[in-house]
Amino acid sequence: MASGQVSLEIKTNENTNVTERRFPGTMLIADLKNRLEVITGASAATMKLTFYDLSGNLIAPAEDEKTIESYLLNNSGGKLQLRVKDSNMIGFEDLSMVEKNVMSNEDYENRTDSLRAFKMRNQLGRFAPNVAKLEEEEVDPSIKIGERCEVKVAGAPPRRGQVMYIGKIGNKPGKFVGVKYDEPYGKNDGSFDGVRYFQCPSNYGSFVKPSNVQVGDYPEIDVNFDE
Repeated sequence: MASGQVSLEIKTNENTNVTERRFPGTMLIADLKNRLEVITGASAATMKLTFYDLSGNLIAPAEDEKTIESYLLNNSGGKLQLRVKDSNMIGFEDLSMVEKNVMSNEDYENRTDSLRAFKMRNQLGRFAPNVAKLEEEEVDPSIKIGERCEVKVAGAPPRRGQVMYIGKIGNKPGKFVGVKYDEPYGKNDGSFDGVRYFQCPSNYGSFVKPSNVQVGDYPEIDVNFDE
């Protein structure tokens, strides 16, 4: 067979990525292994090479004293698939093989080169000034537990009820007002993320921002469902 360049589609271990390279057909397999070290990261001393045709059919395992072109078939068109296996090579697609460095939250808090420290210095994310302002926002002192109230939220009709809770819920920033509605217009029963903050029937409870709550003389509205 005439000498020339052979195009190899190279796969390493179980990695699905394919690297295509051209090599002289007269190159010995032993020399090819040395070249593949830079391309695949496998070791020439421990790698095993196997040639396949472009349809994935096995041709033969490679032998060091043979040339690349000796594995070409008449209908290969100067191209081959080459699979490189090296059991000593860590497959980085398998994260279980990668040693993990576990750090306690306390140690992480004390680091000055962490992402959290960077965000704090530059007031980014949850450390941004607008978020901090929301955390510090005080609830209108007129809003007290037990007071009648009316809740006005954009896109929804006014809803009346009773203030049942004032404070934080879960990890949400800022304070919320827990309201027990007179009608089943709510989304919960006074609990949030599995934690109960007040008691009411299902779908009668809701947590809203203080700015959406107005307390005062808001008697319960009689609704005649028979009309």
